[in-house]
Amino acid sequence: MPEIAEQLRQRIKNGGGISSADVASLVQESSGEKTGDEMEKTSVVQAEKPEHSDAADNEAAKEMDRKNFFFGILGALDSKGRTEITPEDKQAFVDAILANARMQLKFSLFGGKLNFTIRNRTYEEARAAMHFASDEARGTFESQTVFSMRLRAMLMAMQVAEFNGTQYPTASELGNLFTVKVDGKPIPPPWLKQTKTFEDLPEAIFEAVWQCIYEFEVKYWTLVRNSRNQDFWLPE
Repeated sequence: MPEIAEQLRQRIKNGGGISSADVASLVQESSGEKTGDEMEKTSVVQAEKPEHSDAADNEAAKEMDRKNFFFGILGALDSKGRTEITPEDKQAFVDAILANARMQLKFSLFGGKLNFTIRNRTYEEARAAMHFASDEARGTFESQTVFSMRLRAMLMAMQVAEFNGTQYPTASELGNLFTVKVDGKPIPPPWLKQTKTFEDLPEAIFEAVWQCIYEFEVKYWTLVRNSRNQDFWLPE
């Protein structure tokens, strides 16, 4: 629809932002028909398990009792392996794509006493976490469980954008993702220091935050899989 493209160009030219709601509204105004119905309701769809889509998620999820996890305090999946994708999830995903930004979702636990925001990683950030966790594992970690816990802390350092009011920059914003040499001396990447913040959390809170990251990853990869469809979901 040429008229929609022209309106979008004008908004960009005038310095205005564009959201998924703006696009849907322009399409509806142009066609006179209601569009994007599925964007406005919760979809219950077959979930894409993160460990099937991402190597870092696969390693971090090992040694985990998946049955107890999935039907635990957060219920990422139902008994048929499906997950709920809410209108807020869909809009966050589409808006991130339109803005060339990261998808972010808010989580609240323990009666609202713990609030935080989780974002997606970049490919290079996931690769960096896997690199350092694997490098440390050589002759250091006595079990897969210890390795997975260390990797989870690294992923938290990369994916927690805000934690009870404290903002955390992305690993990429902090600087180098990998070790660099300065005057022949190896300098570790600054994001590794951020990892300790999450390793120092009480065990119960650490696991609760990790479960939220895993739930985020379930939603994120399910949305990615379904993004080839107009309304970002697959009918049952």
